Amino acid sequence: MKRVRVVLPLLFVLSAAQLTSAQQLKKRGVIGVVPAPVSEAIARYVGLPKAEGVLIQQVVPNTTAERIGIQEKDVLTKVNGQPIKGPQELIAFSQKLTEGDAVSVTLIRDKKEQVLSGKAVARANEVAPDLELVYDEFPFQNGYIRALVKRQKGTAGKKQPVVYFIQGASCMTMGYLPPVDPYRMATDQLARKGYAVYMVEKPGMGDCDGTQPCAEIGFNTELAAFQKGYEKLLTLDWVDKDNVFIFGHSLGGIVAPLLAEQFKPRGVVVYGTVLRSWHDYMIDILRDQRTLEGIDYAEAEVDLQRVREPLFRYFYQKKSPDDLVKENPALGRAFAERMAYDGKGHLFGRHYSFWQELNEKNLYDAWKKTDAHVLAIYGEADIAALKPDDHVQIANVVNRYHPGKGEYFLLPKTDHGLVEVGSLQEFLAIKDSPEYEQLLRNKFNTRLIDKLDLWMKEKSRRS
Repeated sequence: MKRVRVVLPLLFVLSAAQLTSAQQLKKRGVIGVVPAPVSEAIARYVGLPKAEGVLIQQVVPNTTAERIGIQEKDVLTKVNGQPIKGPQELIAFSQKLTEGDAVSVTLIRDKKEQVLSGKAVARANEVAPDLELVYDEFPFQNGYIRALVKRQKGTAGKKQPVVYFIQGASCMTMGYLPPVDPYRMATDQLARKGYAVYMVEKPGMGDCDGTQPCAEIGFNTELAAFQKGYEKLLTLDWVDKDNVFIFGHSLGGIVAPLLAEQFKPRGVVVYGTVLRSWHDYMIDILRDQRTLEGIDYAEAEVDLQRVREPLFRYFYQKKSPDDLVKENPALGRAFAERMAYDGKGHLFGRHYSFWQELNEKNLYDAWKKTDAHVLAIYGEADIAALKPDDHVQIANVVNRYHPGKGEYFLLPKTDHGLVEVGSLQEFLAIKDSPEYEQLLRNKFNTRLIDKLDLWMKEKSRRS
């Protein structure tokens, strides 16, 4: 399931924090500009033979660009000696930059070429004044993964209950979240309630180094990273190990019980997740979600029948989408429209094996083995999770094997992105409109955090 993300102007900028000692990982660097393509007219004006390079529209304060002297209206043509044809190449360079790296830019200013040099400045995370973000790490594969702790200032060294916050399916960073991101707002508010919020980057994301790219790994590798993250958490002496809670959002709600059966937390909370197999969930998405969005029932069923057999072969015979499309080229368009197939082995932004490995997990068994207090929350307007049935059933499964430990809760008027939008019908009416963009920024549902806090305090073990 895809988590709703807030889209902001490209700044190549984002986190500041407190580092623990003797770390292997460096923070990501930042160029710190708002770039634009070079038009034919600008190219002629500055004397370039082609409309290539990057026009600097804005320089962000306290970044590499400001430090080495880049100015607005400069035209960048090279970075570290490599030609830059447009903004995407500058983005690619910025994504590989780490704090302290040497940076040299060739640019045109006032129709004259100049070369500016300096050291890369770290990305800055605008942590709220009452909070701190502590950076840690742990070894994984042939490299290191970034772990983060968000907590109230002045709590360092004190025993604290912990919320291990597990993000959804997207390859995105938890260390560099803009202030209006729902995950940023959720973790800020949990920290203000007195919890240390523990987060782990997915391999290849954020400051991680030496790990496989997130988009190329399978689910088992991602799960292993979260397991190693839990092991790291238990080594921290300030953690109240009797009161560790897991919060899993979306696909994180699948990771949560798989961690819980191994590590035995005090409690597990999931929001907007699934219990059935991923194959069965995809069947429902391809039919039921489309009809909710207004597609004719009969048409949706006909479309589903076209891909039902290929989906079975994909999930259970482990065929790649590339191979299936080679056998039947008409599937290419269906996979692209329904599952964001890119023609290069990726579905929904992840390697195709990710979803195959996920489909192998017996989530009923994982919840059966979860001997912890469990709260399964469904948002009334959550079109990604589709319906409350799986959340109700999670509570039922837990209570069958651990009587009294499972609870279901319906969060009114809330969508998959934790935003208060009204009913499902009201959400569908505005989901692609500017009005929804405003809700993303202003209507994070704080009642979710209030419910979590009340429930966790009720289930906490008192010393």
